[in-house]
Amino acid sequence: NQIKYILQTVSILFQKIWNKITLKKLIWGISYQFTNNWDGIVFRKSIKIKNTKNHFFADPFISKYNNRNIIFFEDYDFKKSKAAISAIEVNSDKSYTKLGTVLEESFHLSYPYIFEYNDNLYMCPESHKNKDIRLYKCKKYPMKWELENILIDDICAGDINIFHHNDKWWIFANVDSSDLNKYSEGDHDSELHIFFSDKLIDGEWKKHPKNPVVFDSGHARNAGKISNNDGSIYRVYQKQGFNVYGENFGISKIITLSPKDFKEEKLFEVEPNFYKNILGTHHFSFEDDLAVFDHVEIGRN
Repeated sequence: NQIKYILQTVSILFQKIWNKITLKKLIWGISYQFTNNWDGIVFRKSIKIKNTKNHFFADPFISKYNNRNIIFFEDYDFKKSKAAISAIEVNSDKSYTKLGTVLEESFHLSYPYIFEYNDNLYMCPESHKNKDIRLYKCKKYPMKWELENILIDDICAGDINIFHHNDKWWIFANVDSSDLNKYSEGDHDSELHIFFSDKLIDGEWKKHPKNPVVFDSGHARNAGKISNNDGSIYRVYQKQGFNVYGENFGISKIITLSPKDFKEEKLFEVEPNFYKNILGTHHFSFEDDLAVFDHVEIGRN
């Protein structure tokens, strides 16, 4: 076992060196598909979106607002070494149109979680580099967004999901509860934390007494959103592999969610075997009849 581990580690090291010499790197991309069955999608039949040069696309979310199909996503710029939030419109003929950047800050933004409340559209992107959880409000759909409020300050949180359930607002976020989190970015893969409040804006966000409610890099990290009409709450999670960030994603159903308790049940996982040469997939979102997901491979951009 030791010899096998050493050989595997050396092989990975040489592969990393070779990729650097040949200017290859991990390139994320996104795809979409119209479907009525989010739990029965044939991923290989999806439409791939072409990345902008020197960029990669990841973490796609869907907004079906004002009768338009808009995909908001992390748009990472290799030259700037950070990402902004961009948008793509999926047309009625299933083609797509790149709309450009909709939200950019001096710090990295990703995972643009979208939701509606009181006839307004809100976005809660990941902003762990700025050590806060922030809420943006759409002022002119889909291109203009303004900061509405800082929900939780002085926190290094990854991949935030926010929703209303049983008269309370809930935040699911990936936070490192170790002392390391006070001094650096910490680990966003291993712990799922819950916060709840009576109000979305200007509310008092309380920590769930069972935090971290999940402590397992195999399914702690959030990975998308499923809007379903059956009244159930589903959580998309991602699994980390050996030397692979975002090896695959899975779906769990939340059985119990209250200020005192939390329980979820794993349903299934999706392996990165639907496209040739991809190494991982770590995000899935579904809204009405449109599904989007991401995938990664080694290449040049």
